[in-house]
Amino acid sequence: MDTSPDDRFDWQIPCILWYLKNNETVSYDQAQAACSMHKSVEELTTVNRVIYWLTAILILIPNVAMFLGIIGTRKLHKPLYFYMANLAASDVLTGIGLMCYSETWKGMGEGMTGLYVLMNIMTLFLYSQLMSASALALLSIDSYVAVRHPIYFHTHAHIAKRNAGIAMASSWIVLTLLTFTPSMGWNCLDMTISECSQFFPRPFIGLVGAIIILFAIIMLFTNTSVYLAIRQRQKNRLGQPVETQPLQGNNPAQNVAGNPRAQNVVQNEADRKFQRSVRKARTVLIHVMVACIFLLVPLALGPICDTLGEKCTLPVSPQFAVLVLTLNSVINPIVSIVRTPDLRKAIWEKLVAIQRALRTVMRGNRVNPQEDQPAHGNALELQAAAAVRSKQTTSSSQQTEGQSKTVVNQTGERLEAVSFTPNKSENLAIVEID
Repeated sequence: MDTSPDDRFDWQIPCILWYLKNNETVSYDQAQAACSMHKSVEELTTVNRVIYWLTAILILIPNVAMFLGIIGTRKLHKPLYFYMANLAASDVLTGIGLMCYSETWKGMGEGMTGLYVLMNIMTLFLYSQLMSASALALLSIDSYVAVRHPIYFHTHAHIAKRNAGIAMASSWIVLTLLTFTPSMGWNCLDMTISECSQFFPRPFIGLVGAIIILFAIIMLFTNTSVYLAIRQRQKNRLGQPVETQPLQGNNPAQNVAGNPRAQNVVQNEADRKFQRSVRKARTVLIHVMVACIFLLVPLALGPICDTLGEKCTLPVSPQFAVLVLTLNSVINPIVSIVRTPDLRKAIWEKLVAIQRALRTVMRGNRVNPQEDQPAHGNALELQAAAAVRSKQTTSSSQQTEGQSKTVVNQTGERLEAVSFTPNKSENLAIVEID
């Protein structure tokens, strides 16, 4: 059986794959025994699983809240919020993939079955990262069209929802077919491929990296352009008087054009709106730059260390790469919620509704007749309360009787209806309905 140098591999799995690819007579157990001197992933699972689960929880909670807040609020059913919901769904997939990734490393099955399961989980994780980058790119393109091409944006507003649905559905379909090609057979377990990175061929890793780089370029270009456009509009508008049309009327206070103080108020309000727009655009640009860093750094470290070989001292372990890639899914919902007041309000309303529902459940079912029966000790109090309500009803009906006569005197038809009413309580009902 061929042997490999001890310093060629850092982990057991690449070593096992090397034996299985280069010698068809070697079984999985023999390859695992030959690679026992290398670090096993199971040795690090205690710390890694805690970190992975905490990160997954931080990903799932805000993204699920964001997704449900958008889907459950009718006034947020707009293209912009649909793109945000698409981003939240992609990040939820990242959280689920991270949990599966952690549990798969811990309880990986024996033999080749465990390797196939681990390969599929890693494919799911790569897929979630591609979908997250795609969702950010679509959101950036929508903002770019709205700011840089406002005429086109408004003239096509009636089909904006349809275009958003087509764009999101196309991204999911295309990236699904592309990313899951290793699960369809293009992998280093089913094919004899000379150059592999873990379970995946190097061309597949290069294709995924190229797509992520393309999405990063789109995000940087569109958001930088939006930020510069808003800054330029602010400079052009700053200091210029706001165009106001005089209001026709007898009230001089309504005539803004002839009121310098009113003009200053309008000017200051317009300047504040532009400043808020600039701050939001700056926040989005910083968010996109951080997202691109988290996406591109793990992709860049691998080729750099392959070139440097033993001289590479960078952290290129799978655990580090996975953790860095998932940080985007933690940041995305926080930034989206902070910069969108309507979304914050919708999420808060959903949380309040959930709190009320839980409070109702904890109080118990009030429909049970046995629970509605009063206790013996409270009988006197209930009788006293009933007497007070009876007096209040009598006094209010007497007051309403006088009011009903006034109404009757104004309309002859109502006079007939009230005059044949047998008692005062029915008079009150008729007046309230009228």
